[in-house]
Amino acid sequence: MNQADLTDRILMIIGDLTINGTTRLQKYGFLLHMKHGHDLKTISKTQKELEFYSDWKPYWYGPYSPGLQKDAYACAENGMAVQIEIDSYLKLKQYSLTAKGRVRWRQIREQSPGAMRSIENTIRGLQKISLDRLLRGVYLEYPKYAKRSTIKDRLDS
Repeated sequence: MNQADLTDRILMIIGDLTINGTTRLQKYGFLLHMKHGHDLKTISKTQKELEFYSDWKPYWYGPYSPGLQKDAYACAENGMAVQIEIDSYLKLKQYSLTAKGRVRWRQIREQSPGAMRSIENTIRGLQKISLDRLLRGVYLEYPKYAKRSTIKDRLDS
């Protein structure tokens, strides 16, 4: 598998949405890994390159996948996604698919429509909640991934 094939995994997270922030992108990926294992396995049976991230570790804002981060940059470099800095002070990035990325995402959906629909519904639901609420939920449900968090105490209060 080449790097372009591997970057397809992140397309499942971004989909037809615009995601504000690397932290949010990481948490979406983590929650898909934890809550949609069956759907992800179904997808990777027909599309081996979509074997999902399993390199999660505790980091500054909770669970973090170096592979997902690498794919986010690679997707921007190969024209599948756009990564725009929307706040230089906070280093906040916005992620969305390009037309090229959207075509590939639709191909993934066509291969596994039921599994992808379930994943898309989860991510759309996550888009509706604040980042603080998202992080609190992840930290409460998966405390071992919050142990290195630099903002855990702020969220607890």
